[in-house]
Amino acid sequence: MEENLKSLGQTGSSYAVFSDKFDPSFLERIPRTNSRSDYGITGSEFSGYDVWHCREASVLTNSGLPVTGILKVIYPANSDYIVESKSFKLYLNSFTMCKMGYRMEDTIDNYECQVEDDLEALLQTRVVAKFFDLNTVEIDITNRVYNDLYSVVDVEQLEFTDYNTEKNHLQFDKDDQITQQDTFVYTNSLRSRCRHTKQADSGTVFIRIQTENGVVNLESLLKKIVSFRDKADFHEPLAEKLFVDIMKLKGVTGCGVMLLYNRRGSLDINPIRMSHPDLLEQNLVNINLLTRKTLSQ
Repeated sequence: MEENLKSLGQTGSSYAVFSDKFDPSFLERIPRTNSRSDYGITGSEFSGYDVWHCREASVLTNSGLPVTGILKVIYPANSDYIVESKSFKLYLNSFTMCKMGYRMEDTIDNYECQVEDDLEALLQTRVVAKFFDLNTVEIDITNRVYNDLYSVVDVEQLEFTDYNTEKNHLQFDKDDQITQQDTFVYTNSLRSRCRHTKQADSGTVFIRIQTENGVVNLESLLKKIVSFRDKADFHEPLAEKLFVDIMKLKGVTGCGVMLLYNRRGSLDINPIRMSHPDLLEQNLVNINLLTRKTLSQ
């Protein structure tokens, strides 16, 4: 059963709602089981993280000096709950007139600790938060080369009719001459809809697939991704659904999926799911590193 979310579906509730005073009561949580049960997913099929960036993070020193930058937040995919994105944005907005320290360094430390404490209490899991000033040097998400699906698939010869995951689409091309294959692909054509508001969210998907005795058909993979275009669900379960469906293919031995979304109101979410740790893109989940946005972010 879905929890009653104060910040969603209520008359007058929008990003215009704000408080000049710090207010953790804005925060809302959603059980991961809400969507996982729809897909027959338990959460034991993968490991991973949810990575958030607030690109309008701001707080005040005790003298009233604004401290502005980017806040990165990470928590594990095995938590029982996720933070609802709109409530998270409203919560972060409530810091903008909040005085949190005599020096800038103290203010930032207090800000990070407060966010960690509030999210840990809400989600009942370990949370880490890091504030980056606007002069921080951003690095690439990955040092590996991912191939654009539009460049390796003859996209103009394909027909796309499924935008609501009505079909599975995924196919495996068996080839006994291929003993092992490591495939790296991405596309900026990711889009889905919010489970509650139905507003559209866009982003970039990165996928790494390890196979034996063949490869995953890339045309079928692109059709699978495009089929999310009108699907109304949260980003975390969509990443999990894509991961699980790929892993179900006979011949797939490993998989890593990253859905890097551009969230409304400067807040993005990046769910990462993988079959084993060496498929993890370390830059994105390193709390001390700030990664560059993708084209669709």
